[in-house]
Amino acid sequence: MPEANLLVVDDDPGIRQILTDSFAREGYAVLAVSSVRQAMAAADGKRIDVALIDVRLPDENGLVLLRGLKQTHPGVICILITGDPSLESAITALDSGADGYLLKPLRPLSLILRVKEAIGQKKLASELQRTNENLAEAQRIAKLGIRDHDLVSGAVSWSGEAFAIFGHDPADGPLTHEKAIGRVHPDDREAFAAWSRSGSGQGAEKTIEYRLQCADGGIRIIQEQGRIISDSTGRPARVLFIFRDVTEEKKLKQESAYRLQQVIHADKLASLGEVVAGVAHEINNPNSFISYNAPLLEETWEMLSPIIADFAAQNPGWRRGNLTIDELRQDMLDIIQAIKTGSDRIKKVVSHLKDFARMDDSTAMKPVQVNHVIENTLTIVGARVRKSVRRLDVDLASGLPTIPGHFQKLEQVVANLTLNAANAVSDMEKGVVCLRSRYIERIGCVLIEVEDNGRGMPREVMGRIFDPFFTTRRESGGTGLGLSVSYGLVREHNGLIGVLSHPGKGSRFTVYLPIHRDKKPDLRPAILCVDDDPQVLRMLQTFFVSVKNMSVAMLENSGEVIDYLRAHPEVDIILCDIWMPSLSGWDLYRQISCEFPLVTMVLYSGDRDVLDKRPEDVPPPEHFLRKPLGFQTLMTVIERIGRQRF
Repeated sequence: MPEANLLVVDDDPGIRQILTDSFAREGYAVLAVSSVRQAMAAADGKRIDVALIDVRLPDENGLVLLRGLKQTHPGVICILITGDPSLESAITALDSGADGYLLKPLRPLSLILRVKEAIGQKKLASELQRTNENLAEAQRIAKLGIRDHDLVSGAVSWSGEAFAIFGHDPADGPLTHEKAIGRVHPDDREAFAAWSRSGSGQGAEKTIEYRLQCADGGIRIIQEQGRIISDSTGRPARVLFIFRDVTEEKKLKQESAYRLQQVIHADKLASLGEVVAGVAHEINNPNSFISYNAPLLEETWEMLSPIIADFAAQNPGWRRGNLTIDELRQDMLDIIQAIKTGSDRIKKVVSHLKDFARMDDSTAMKPVQVNHVIENTLTIVGARVRKSVRRLDVDLASGLPTIPGHFQKLEQVVANLTLNAANAVSDMEKGVVCLRSRYIERIGCVLIEVEDNGRGMPREVMGRIFDPFFTTRRESGGTGLGLSVSYGLVREHNGLIGVLSHPGKGSRFTVYLPIHRDKKPDLRPAILCVDDDPQVLRMLQTFFVSVKNMSVAMLENSGEVIDYLRAHPEVDIILCDIWMPSLSGWDLYRQISCEFPLVTMVLYSGDRDVLDKRPEDVPPPEHFLRKPLGFQTLMTVIERIGRQRF
C-alpha cells in the first residue's frame, strides 16, 4: 500500500520521469503533469497528500496552483521547486503558504527525505490536533476547565471549556481574572479572590468550592483545585487550577437523599398510623367513660335542679364563696356542657389524627370540599399556630365547588403551609396568619391562600424554596421537605403554587386546584398598569410586549383596581399615575397597603411637587417615578422589586 499520493508538476519531462521513478520505488502513488491546468484536472476528486510544484509553468505561475490546491485539498503538503536562488523568491514562496522550498538541480534522495520529513510533521501535527480535540471533548463531557497562572509574567491562560463554564464568549476578548471574579457569586467573591492569590510551598494543593452566576439568573456550583508547579531551581513558577462544574452532581446527590428521606418519611407515617391506632384506643377508653356518663350526669342534674331551686327560694341569703345558689346552678350547667363539648372534641381530634397519618393508597381521586380540608387540618395544627401568632384569621368562602383530589394529601399541604407561615413570624405580638379559600371562575380553580406578616424571603431564597432539603431553619429543626413535598402533592392534583414574598413584609402562598382534572392553570406574574391616559397605557404596553414571560394588564379606571386584584391573584406589581379622576393614586395606595400588603405599587407623576401633596394618612411610597417614563428605568425598578414565583 503506497505511503502517500504524490503530485509532480514540472514542464521538464526528464525531471518528471526522474521524480516519478524515484518516488515510485519508495511506494508512493505518483501523478506527473506539466501544467497548472493539467494538475487541477488530475487532482480533482483524488486524494493528494504531497505536491511538488515547479514555480515556472507554461500556463500559470506555480504559486497559483499552490493556492488552488490549498483550497481544494486542505492539509496537502506543497513543496515549491525553482531555479531562482534569490531571497525574494524564497520569501514570496513561503508567504504564499508553501510547506517547503527547494532549488534546482534536484537531488532525488534529498527530496525524498524532505518529503518524508514533511509527511512526518503533518502526521505529528494531525495527531497533536486530534489529541487536543479529544482533550477538549473530554473536558466538555466532564465539565472540566483549566486555568494556568504564570507567576513570573502574571499571564493567565484558560482552556476552551473554562470559557463555557464561566459563560464567557471568546469573541468578547480574553477572560481576565477580573472578569472571572465578576461572574462569581457576591457572597463568594472575597474568598475566591483570596484563594486565587494564595499558594505558597512547593507542590502545595488547594481546593475551594464556590458559586457562579449565570446570565439566565441561575447558579452553578464549581469545585476547583490548584497546584503550584516549580521551575528547575525549585522556585514556584506557575499555579495550575483545574475546576469542574459539580452542579448536576450535587443535584443528583440531593435527589438521591431526598428519595431516601421520602422512603423514611413514608415508613414513619406508616409507623405513626400503627402508633396512633394504639394511642387512640388508650385515649378512647377513658373518653368513652366520660362521654357515656356525661349525659347521665346531665339527667341527674335536671332531676336535682328543682329541689335546689326550692332550697334557694327558702334560703335567699345562702352563699358559698361569694356565690349564690342560682350562680352555682348556672355554673354547674356550664361545667356539664363543657365536659360534653370536650369529650366530643377529643373524639374528633383522634379521628382526624388517624385520618391524617393514614397513607392514602387509593389512585382514584374523589370529590373533595376544600373548606372541609382546611377545617380538619386546623383541628390538628390550629392550637400550635395560635401559640405562635397573635391572631389566626380564617376566611372560607361558602358554596365552593368540589375539586377532584385526595383528602389526606391536601390536608398535608395545608398543614405544611400553615405551620411554615407560623414559623415565619418572629414577633408573636404582631404576628398574623390568614387562611382563605375562594373560587375564581375565570381560571376554573379553587384557591387556598396562606398569608403571614412574618420575615419574608429574599430573592435567592425564593428561588430555592421548593428544592428538597433546602431550609432556612436547619438549626431549629427544619428538614427542607415540607414545601418540596407540598409542591409535589399539588402537582399531583394538576394544580399550581404561587409564592409572593418580600423581606420584612411577609409571604403569601396560593394553591390553585382545578375543578376539572384535565385543565391545569396557566399563570404568570402580571403587572397592572393604571392610567386615565390611553396613550400612556399604549406606551407601557409597547414597553413590555417584547419582554419574555411578562404578562401585562391595563385599566383606565382606578376604582376598578381592587376588584381586579381579587379576581387576578397573579398580579404582583401595580404601575399607577397619582392624579386619577375617580380614585387618586394616594387613596388607591392606602387601600392596597391594607388589603394587599404584598402587592407592590409603583406610583408615578409629572407633577414636580406631588410628593409634598401626599395626605398625612398615606405612608410614603416605596417606589416613585417621574414622567416621562423610561423603559430601562422601569425594568430596573421591577428587577429590584422581585416577582411572584409560580
